[in-house]
Amino acid sequence: GPLVPGQAVKWTTEAEGTDLEFKNPIPDRIGPAGDGAAPASRFVELLDANNRAVRLHAARCLVYLGDPRARDAVLKLRDALREEESPYLGRLLDALNDVRVCQLTVTRKGSLQQIGACLSNSSDQTRDKLGLRVRALAQELVQNFPTGPSPIVLDEATVKIPGALAPKTGALISAEVTYAPTAEPAAFEAMADRMDLLP
Repeated sequence: GPLVPGQAVKWTTEAEGTDLEFKNPIPDRIGPAGDGAAPASRFVELLDANNRAVRLHAARCLVYLGDPRARDAVLKLRDALREEESPYLGRLLDALNDVRVCQLTVTRKGSLQQIGACLSNSSDQTRDKLGLRVRALAQELVQNFPTGPSPIVLDEATVKIPGALAPKTGALISAEVTYAPTAEPAAFEAMADRMDLLP
């Protein structure tokens, strides 16, 4: 029968051949605000799937949707941590910080990099003494392979955020930093937190 959004199914088949390729007939992607996604309750059901890869996918989707059950889902997976999953689960937890980064842009300006980002405070408390850590990566993040090698960090910079973020508000920031990477970055990632808590 049909496979509805956020549902998993197992089956077996036999055929001659050496390769197997799956094609997704659904062309759309989940939007930046979670539009087009399956209901969060479907992903909660997948957290009990027998296949650990499905559970990892479900946790990631809950994080992306900002669901309040996401943190417990990630922590439960981390309790049974496999070493190769550590960077993946760490990034999921970073994405659940009270202060979150969105719409990151990094543009070269001579020897400088112009950083733009929005920060949002999802908590009920004012957050201050914040910093933004931006990392230049040698490879793109491959989110669909949780146990794949973590990208090499070529360089990183920390930007101090002036002022404070009131509860349930956001702000746009812009800053210039100097990178000295050993190679041209393929991607960038960022996280925000109190300056003294940034890893």
